[in-house]
Amino acid sequence: MRESLGTAFENIARIVCEATFQKGQMHAYGIGTEKNDAKAARLFRQAAEKGHPDAQYHLAFMHADGYGMPRNDEEAVKWFEKAAAQGHVKAQFNLGLMYADGRGVEQDTTKAVELFCKVGRVEIDPSRNVGCQIDDHYMAAMWLRSAASDVWVPYEFVRKDWTLTPKKLKKGLNHG
Repeated sequence: MRESLGTAFENIARIVCEATFQKGQMHAYGIGTEKNDAKAARLFRQAAEKGHPDAQYHLAFMHADGYGMPRNDEEAVKWFEKAAAQGHVKAQFNLGLMYADGRGVEQDTTKAVELFCKVGRVEIDPSRNVGCQIDDHYMAAMWLRSAASDVWVPYEFVRKDWTLTPKKLKKGLNHG
């Protein structure tokens, strides 16, 4: 009985956390309510502190771009790391950009390459302008080029089997 009661409370907590995140989404995008970045950030923080990876990602993104709060790269890295540790692909990618650019952390292209290669094994919808299937050589290079204007991976850094190699990706990052 106690075990099932504990499980019920855990399920309720997850539902409340998800609802908090969804309400944050509504305020962030103005869905059914006025767009309000500050309110969205507060709601994302509530859910993020409870371990919600999507909320952690959105909160990090808001810190990185200064939506609803002053820009704070260190906080952005902190929240990208928390979401990335839970396997959040967009957080892993954005954390890679932070390391590539030295935003909120000491610049570390090796760490950036590790994160980009980790992301590269997962499909991301290119229509949302956040990534692509890494097996498409042209899109892989364009994805990295468009993701950060100072990160350009030339076509020749993509292997014949259409995968980016860490060594070649790092070379592309270092050559701008």
